[in-house]
Amino acid sequence: MKKYAYIGMCILLFAALAACHVSTSMTGGQNAAETPDSVTAPASAETSDSVTASDSAETSDSVTASDSAETSDSVTVPASAETSDSVTVPASAETPDSAASSAEARDLTAKELQQWSEFLCQPDCNGFLMSNFTTPLQADLGSVFYTGAGIGEAPTEEMIGEYLQENDLEEAYTDVTFIPYDKANEVLERRTGYTLAHFKLSGNDIPMYYSQKYAGYFQMAGDTNYMPVECVSGRRNADGSVFLEVRETPWEEDWSCTFKTALRPDSAGQNTLFESNVITGGWMTWEAD
Repeated sequence: MKKYAYIGMCILLFAALAACHVSTSMTGGQNAAETPDSVTAPASAETSDSVTASDSAETSDSVTASDSAETSDSVTVPASAETSDSVTVPASAETPDSAASSAEARDLTAKELQQWSEFLCQPDCNGFLMSNFTTPLQADLGSVFYTGAGIGEAPTEEMIGEYLQENDLEEAYTDVTFIPYDKANEVLERRTGYTLAHFKLSGNDIPMYYSQKYAGYFQMAGDTNYMPVECVSGRRNADGSVFLEVRETPWEEDWSCTFKTALRPDSAGQNTLFESNVITGGWMTWEAD
């Protein structure tokens, strides 16, 4: 009996030990299964999201957008704005019918003759009709500036005082006009293409008293050589130059002066230049005889 009781206790003890072993192995397997989920998966997910997405976004923004912005800025509109500015239009005011340029020689229309008549009556043009010249450097500058050529100024009393003293005059018997040197130079450049220095080098100066102090010329004159004129015929040449038949107005056939005048545009097409002028009839030719 004791023998069987001892065997039964041994069996119970063996069963208890076996149950304890199974419990331990089950606990270790659960811990091993939890570790990859809690560590690996989140790490790979975070790495993928935090690196790839942000890097690609930065690359796209920092390269593409800025490059395209710089390209469009570097090519853009300032160039066209400069071109339109450099092609300006003040010339049409200076040259009659300048828009009507032609590749072929032709006679001027009645409207164009009227425009050229108005042009020759301008103060800075009219004086050129008062002398004969085959090159503008031969034009009589005394006649060109006799009435001021549109740039004459009224001098102050102090300026007139110097003029009278330097010319041994007691008083100004007629009107005195002051012509600034720089403005006289502008007129000659605009109407001949030459500066006053060019005229002086050719032996042609404005025959008036010049003041170093006031940098200009003084003219005392009681009459005027201004002459209203009209163009009776004309021809435009293929190179843009113009030949005009001109006469004094009001017209008196046996007395009024007539002229043959040649003009041309300057190289920039902005101004009209006198090329030559010939007095062909009228009272000025009688005086020359």
